[in-house]
Formats: sequence, C-alpha cells, structure tokens
Amino acid sequence: MKKAVYYILLAVCIGVFLFAAYQIGSYMLEKHKSDEVLKDAGKYVYIPDLSSDEEPEGEPEQVYVDFAALEGVNSDIVAWLYGADTGLNYPIVQAEDNDYYLYRLLDGTWNKNGTIFMDMDGTAPGMVDQQTTLYGHHMNDGAMFEPIDASMDQKVFDTFKK
Repeated sequence: MKKAVYYILLAVCIGVFLFAAYQIGSYMLEKHKSDEVLKDAGKYVYIPDLSSDEEPEGEPEQVYVDFAALEGVNSDIVAWLYGADTGLNYPIVQAEDNDYYLYRLLDGTWNKNGTIFMDMDGTAPGMVDQQTTLYGHHMNDGAMFEPIDASMDQKVFDTFKK
C-alpha cells in the first residue's frame, strides 16, 4: 500500500514538473517571437542618441517613424508610442474590434503577449481625438506598460529625462 501511494505521488510530482516546464518553455518561445516581431518593426523607426547629458543646441532631434514602410508590415499600425528612457517604444495598432490584438502580434500570429492597440469604439482611425485609449498588457518583464506602473515610484520617475 505504501509503495502504491509513493508511486502515485511520484507520478503527480513528475506531471507537475513537466507541466511547469512546458509552461515556462512556451512563455519563453512566445516572448522570443514577440521580441523578434517588434525588432523587425523597429527597423522603420529612427531614434536619435539622447544619452548625452548636455542640452542640445537649437531644435531637439525628433523620433522619426516611416509609416509608409510600416504600412507594408501591417496596415493596422496607426501610431508609434515612444518615451525616452522609459522603455516605451512600441507600434500602436487599431483593428475592427478590441479583441483581435489582445493575443496577437503585429504579424497576426497568436501570442499571449499581444500588441498594444488603440480603442476602436467611437474613434476614427489613428490618434485624431484629444483623448485616445490604448490597451496593452502589464508585463512583469519590463515590457509594454510596466514602465508606467513603475514610474509611480518617485525614484524611478526621477530617472526619466525631462
């Protein structure tokens, strides 16, 4: 009887271990795929080197996004979200409904990470309203909107360039 309980318990432990390994592995693969898709889209964005502490003379350099080229990547891209020193550097998409990009990447593949998307209800395509609602996941790895939540800490907020 004791041996049977031991084998059942061992089988359960092995099952839990295999399930956990599968979950971690699938998360890592999805994260890698998400990073690759964002990296590919980032080829169409020019961000000047703003790491210097010196104040630039004249007009500051601007972030440039080649939306014409991005249209070839995905015609649903309507904006680009960028915040210097915050980690925010993402394309913004807008679909026919608010569910499509919740669990899809820019290339349309299913992925738990999803893509930051703009609310489609009562909004013209693109950021044309004074207030625009964006949706995205709060990722604990520092991606998407996690820097906004982290900025609630004054020490973190003070690290962002003004």
